Amino acid sequence: MGARAVALVGSGATGEATVHSDVDLAVVGDGPRYRLETHEGVLVSLAWAPAEEQRRRLYDPVYIGTHVKGWREAVVVHDPEGVAAAIKHEALIWKWD
Repeated sequence: MGARAVALVGSGATGEATVHSDVDLAVVGDGPRYRLETHEGVLVSLAWAPAEEQRRRLYDPVYIGTHVKGWREAVVVHDPEGVAAAIKHEALIWKWD
């Protein structure tokens, strides 16, 4: 288990967060599929998936509506291998055709 990269997504990434917002993190790597944790009174949502799965979701109708938008707006916070930057780039050039 381990995070290869972490990106802030959702309202925290777009600047639309309020005091009631959770912190949404997309974690690239092997780990629990989804976790909700509280850190210092803040709800943190962690969505884990390996890089290959993160990329696959950019083209999967089940995820497309949220995943492409989320990665386009993502703020990469940990990415020593450049994997999150590559996924974000793929989301930015993604087209409906």
